[in-house]
Amino acid sequence: MTTAGFDMITDTGTVQIPGTALRPALIEVDSETRFVRTGLTGTGRVALSHVLVHP
Repeated sequence: MTTAGFDMITDTGTVQIPGTALRPALIEVDSETRFVRTGLTGTGRVALSHVLVHP
């Protein structure tokens, strides 16, 4: 099973994450933000088993 692409939405913008096979992904944002959301880019499924947000 692969994951469809999704968006990581912050106060300062959106980062598009392409669909990938089952492997960890590290996403770095070079700005201060207060909120982090995820959203589905297209149709399909998004499987997030573990999400960590570090200051």
